[in-house]
Amino acid sequence: MVRDIIELGKIVVGRRRPMSSHQALRDRRLRAVVRNAYEHVPYYRDRFRAAGISPEDIRSADDLHKVPVTTKDDLRAAGMANTISRRVDVSGCIMRTTSGSTGKPFAVFRTRSEERTRLQFQMAALLTAGLRPLDRFVMLIAEWEAPRRLHTRLGLFQREVVRVSRPIEEQIRRLRELRPTVLWTWPSALRSLMHFVEGPFREVVNPRILITNAEILDPHLRNRVKTELDTELFNFYGACEFGRIAWECKAHEGLHINGDHLIVECVDGDLNPLPFNHTGTIVVTSLYSFAMPFIRYNLNDLGMLKEAKCSCGSPLPLMAPPMGRETEVLRLPSGRIMPPLELLNLMSSFNKVDQFRFVQEATDLLRVELVMREGRDPSTEETVRTKIRDYLKEPVRVEVVTKKDPSVSSSKFRVIVSNGGSRRSTP
Repeated sequence: MVRDIIELGKIVVGRRRPMSSHQALRDRRLRAVVRNAYEHVPYYRDRFRAAGISPEDIRSADDLHKVPVTTKDDLRAAGMANTISRRVDVSGCIMRTTSGSTGKPFAVFRTRSEERTRLQFQMAALLTAGLRPLDRFVMLIAEWEAPRRLHTRLGLFQREVVRVSRPIEEQIRRLRELRPTVLWTWPSALRSLMHFVEGPFREVVNPRILITNAEILDPHLRNRVKTELDTELFNFYGACEFGRIAWECKAHEGLHINGDHLIVECVDGDLNPLPFNHTGTIVVTSLYSFAMPFIRYNLNDLGMLKEAKCSCGSPLPLMAPPMGRETEVLRLPSGRIMPPLELLNLMSSFNKVDQFRFVQEATDLLRVELVMREGRDPSTEETVRTKIRDYLKEPVRVEVVTKKDPSVSSSKFRVIVSNGGSRRSTP
């Protein structure tokens, strides 16, 4: 416990240092990560040599563009023996797997020290959001396995888990019993809960702090939370490969990137770095992962780095909330690509809708699945159909169907599903 407190204290205090100090620490850690990957991880050594570079060519974050971008499929194809440091005993590592929302779960290995670091900057983000030692902290998620540490045995920073895989009646009952002051959940799980609760939602749960994670927090849900709960809402962004990537502070001006442990870039379609305030694909480099390095790793998420500094005074860089997966976009007959956030904003005015999903059967055929708060409403269906068709301004047939219950599962909810976005429908 003492070691945890010391490390957490270093993270919290270190983040108050000026930007120049952060940049120096970042570049020093980057050089160490690159050197380790080149000397002890065959996959990266081969990638560096194929690109005609060596560790001496990467002295700072400004040099990272010289390194080829890596994907999950690249690492999977290379195999565990070539992507884990040969200095590490794999049997002593902690293994985590990605959510498998793409249908292909991926194993990530960390040393116990690296796992402890991941948990520490997770805790630092929670403290910034306002978590207190005696809060009733409840996570409405799929699974959670965490060792019981000394502070939990002392009754401090305890966590309870309510699993979304359990019947909705059981979820509601457990939340009534636990009465969380801090609730952590996925947007899809929260939508499902709000759909089934009869009467005021705040009578079931009304936390002081609500944290959403793993999926897009759309304006529709954000507005509903503000209307129905007396809570402060925070949006966190993370990935199994990196832990907490970015988090929202009390100023609510964007998400702070864990810049002392990660380097986040936005790249264009040719994988070239984009300037601030331009939407692109998120690429991340871990500055603490030595057992299984991730250098310029493509998360396939759409995002944007913000040039502005947060009024909270933190020197950590800002990014806008992620806009969804790069693969989860609408591809229209003209070739235009529409990211999820545009559709989410479009749906924000439909207060009777608890959940929605866009299923693209073909470039000219879009099915919109709705879950209505009070059952099917043909008038709302027609309004949604007309509004989307008018907004797209392209020859796309829009079909609207109403489903009975919201979708929620152990993997991330996909707002856009493409079953054939590269082809046209059959007349």
